[in-house]
Amino acid sequence: MLADMNRLLTVAALIAVTSWAWAAEAEPAAEAPKIYEGYDAFYATLPSRVFTPQEARALAPRGIGTRADDVWTWALNGRTHVLSLSGADIVLDGRRLSAARATRFAGEGLAPALGRSATVYANDDTVCIEGVPSSASGTAVRHVRVSLITRAYSQQARRFELPSLFASCLGLSRDPDGFAFFKASYRWPEGQPAPLGLTLAPWRLQGTRFVPAGEPQTTTFVEPGNVYRFTLP
Repeated sequence: MLADMNRLLTVAALIAVTSWAWAAEAEPAAEAPKIYEGYDAFYATLPSRVFTPQEARALAPRGIGTRADDVWTWALNGRTHVLSLSGADIVLDGRRLSAARATRFAGEGLAPALGRSATVYANDDTVCIEGVPSSASGTAVRHVRVSLITRAYSQQARRFELPSLFASCLGLSRDPDGFAFFKASYRWPEGQPAPLGLTLAPWRLQGTRFVPAGEPQTTTFVEPGNVYRFTLP
C-alpha cells in the first residue's frame, strides 16, 4: 500500500514539473523596451504627421531672392514659392512674417536669426522652419527653434513659435482640432546630478491658441550623459 502511494506521489510530482516546464516554455519572453536613437526616430512613429522628411525644401542657388544666402524655393500645384530669412523675420512670397509679431509659446523668447542653418518644410498649406543658431554651443544646441506658418500662402498667414527643447517640424501632427506637438522638459529628481529623462507634455495649436491636449509621456535616458538615446514605457 505504501509503495503504491509513493508511486502515485512520484507520478503527480513529475506531472506538475512537466506542466510547469511546458507553461514556462509557452510564455513569451518579456519584450525589451525599444531604444530611440534621437528624437526624429520617435517623431517618425507619430500618426498623422504634418511633414515628412521628403517635404524639406532646398536652398536656392546664390543670387536668387532678396537675400542670396538665405533663400528657399519650391513648386506646388503649378506655383513656385519663395521663402527668405531676413534676420529673424520670414518673408514668404513677398509677405513678411516678423519674429516680433509671432505668437510665442509661453517661455519662448524672440526667435533668433537662423540663416542658412535653417531647414524649411512645406506642403500645400503649411510651412515650418527649424534650426539652431550657428552661435549656439553646449546644451543650447538642444533648443531647436521651430516656427510654424499656418494658411501659409494666403492673406491670413500667421506665424507661431513652438516649444524649442528637442523640437522638430517633424514632431508636428494633425488632429481634428488643430496641430499637435510636445513640450519637453527634463525629469530631474532632487539630488540627482543629471536628468533621468524627459516629460513630454502634449499640446495643441487650436486656432490661434495653445491648449493642453492630454496626459504626458515620460522618457528615460539609457546612457549617462546622452540625452539622445532613450526609451518610452
